[in-house]
Amino acid sequence: MKQREQRQTVMISARVRISNVWFDTQIRNVSSRGMMIDLNIPLSRGTYIEIVRNEWRTAARVAWIGAGRCGIQTQDHVRLAELASETGQMTRASDLQAASPEHRRTRVWTGRNIGRMLEMAALVAAIAGFAFFLADEIHRSLTATIGRAAANL
Repeated sequence: MKQREQRQTVMISARVRISNVWFDTQIRNVSSRGMMIDLNIPLSRGTYIEIVRNEWRTAARVAWIGAGRCGIQTQDHVRLAELASETGQMTRASDLQAASPEHRRTRVWTGRNIGRMLEMAALVAAIAGFAFFLADEIHRSLTATIGRAAANL
């Protein structure tokens, strides 16, 4: 009989996509090709899902289902350091507690953050363009009105 692969006990927040619907989950343990997650939705064995944690993502298949949890077999090799990391480096809880408040407030520039920033820049540019157009129209209108009034005097 094949020996069961070593599992690493963890508590990592992640997102799961099942049929284009996203759910929050907690990863409870990890091996090189799978993990156990908390998931309180009805699933059947063999269902394909996508699991995402920050920049890390993989496709997986449900291997077993239990009371509020399930085991998934991942398509890709799981590296705990990448999965547990926010920035690509393994971070221990004690390191976060020892870090200065400025360090903890450092923003991680993800694609989502950059997209939001670009949306805001486009909105500001559109509002500024409309304001310049409106100011130009008001200027032309007032100039024409003052010119007619001066001609009539």
